Amino acid sequence: MKKLNKKAFTIVELVIVIAVIAILAGVLIPTFVGLIRKSRVSTDTQLVRNLNIALAEDGVNNEHNTMTDVLAVAEDYGYLVTNLNAKAKDNEILWDSANDVFCYLNDGKVEYLPDSVKDGKKLEAGDYRLWKIYNKAPTDGEGYSIYVASQAAADYVASNEVAVGVDCGEYLIDAVSYKNTGAAKNDVVIRTNNYNTVLTVNAPSDVVKHYGKANKVDVIAVACLSYHEHGDVLGNVTLNNGRVVVEEGAKANAVYVDATAEAITAGTVTVSADNSKEPKVPIILRDYVKEAADNKGGNNSIPNPATENVIVLSDKVTETNPETGEVTKTEVTAIAYNKTTKQNYASLAKAVAEANSGDTIIMMNNETTSEPMINITKDITIDGNGYTYTNSNKNSRIIAINGVPDGVYKSYNVTIKNINIVSSYTGSVAINNKEPRGIVAYQLSGAKINISNVKVDMAKDDYTYPVKLLYVENTEVNIENSYLKGANCIECQYINNCEFNIAETTLYSNYTKEKPAYRGNGINFTSTCSNNKITFVDTLFMSDGNSDHFDIDGVYNTVNGELVDIEED
Repeated sequence: MKKLNKKAFTIVELVIVIAVIAILAGVLIPTFVGLIRKSRVSTDTQLVRNLNIALAEDGVNNEHNTMTDVLAVAEDYGYLVTNLNAKAKDNEILWDSANDVFCYLNDGKVEYLPDSVKDGKKLEAGDYRLWKIYNKAPTDGEGYSIYVASQAAADYVASNEVAVGVDCGEYLIDAVSYKNTGAAKNDVVIRTNNYNTVLTVNAPSDVVKHYGKANKVDVIAVACLSYHEHGDVLGNVTLNNGRVVVEEGAKANAVYVDATAEAITAGTVTVSADNSKEPKVPIILRDYVKEAADNKGGNNSIPNPATENVIVLSDKVTETNPETGEVTKTEVTAIAYNKTTKQNYASLAKAVAEANSGDTIIMMNNETTSEPMINITKDITIDGNGYTYTNSNKNSRIIAINGVPDGVYKSYNVTIKNINIVSSYTGSVAINNKEPRGIVAYQLSGAKINISNVKVDMAKDDYTYPVKLLYVENTEVNIENSYLKGANCIECQYINNCEFNIAETTLYSNYTKEKPAYRGNGINFTSTCSNNKITFVDTLFMSDGNSDHFDIDGVYNTVNGELVDIEED
């Protein structure tokens, strides 16, 4: 029998084989990695070329002012935002807003594909005119303008003063603050998309262009080459120092010039406003500001009130006895101004009481009072101008649209906008059922009520209603971009055949006790209500007594006080 002899590798042979494999790996792996990266770079560059073809074709007929504009073009050509990230590690696909082309950041160097630009010159890495899609929080000092494409990026913008352009994308950000107090003179774009957004601009040397929706804009400082409003501002654009231009088609409640005469005279502040383009947004300022700007001249420029939509307010009002003509109070601080009659008033209630049908009343200062109510018995517009009206009367209907006086149903057309209404009474209010109400409408038929950019904050109690309607029929009620806080945010009794349109509004119930069905609601219709149509658009319901906060969209009807989902034809 033969013995089989099996020969194995020696240790030396194994070491040699391992060494050879290691050498081959050291040579080939970087080659493979390089080939993979080269392939990914090639994919990226081809994407950038295709994007630029799309932009060029669309740019023949359309301007691209924001990154949202160019991403919409990309999507039309089949490229989604989620797919516009570079495949090669640490590289980026950027949009050059100065030349309106996409470019490619490859190993820290900006490449243009094709290797040309329409106008101007090529930009280098870190330039604020290059826009980056941020799928995570931006890094401080990176230098690129921010397209918000993630919650982390939205949180970063909301909590920081940014020194680059911002496009909020599809994210709703309540506060955007742009600040650049350095020597650099930048020309930046900011786009917001939310009527709750407060935009603050503090950039003495910069030109700032705003697009999209905002609640209000505070221009602390901007260059004399201007803050340009291209969008839709629900409240005021407030100017402290610099120049504001309202561009064609842009909207705002007003441009409010808020500067001191001393600063204008000393030359530390310049104020200039241009509302020459349609629709002509009103410019509001104090008489002493207008006088100081006219006297100083130079870059100070306010249109002529005699020919343009300019409202010049006086800070003081002298009250007289209407029967004797005797002066009863001298130089009382003015609270309200009648735009039609150009008269000042020491209280909002008096301004409304003495107004004629169709007049517009503008608040000039905050007011705190314990008077029972502002009584509206005519067509009127109340523009709070961003100020706060505080009432401490426990039985108060703060603002009453009142058809009661002669017992005949009235058809008033009333607009209340840009005002904060606060009930400061904190005691028990369940006295003779005379509960505090923010805005109450009573005994109306064929009326129209518009509530826009209004915040009503009622004291926490069983019987507080920011808005209450009682004995109202065939009336249109529009509530938009508002915040209503109370036990029941909208309380309706004996309401029939009315149409409610509630859009981009928060209904916040602060009722926290164990509640019956008729307490702690965003909107409450009693069984006495019928055949009312309610349309909700982006309406948020919140409650102290319930952790569930939810948005609602849709069309409803009232049946025995209940909201019933219906479909439009």
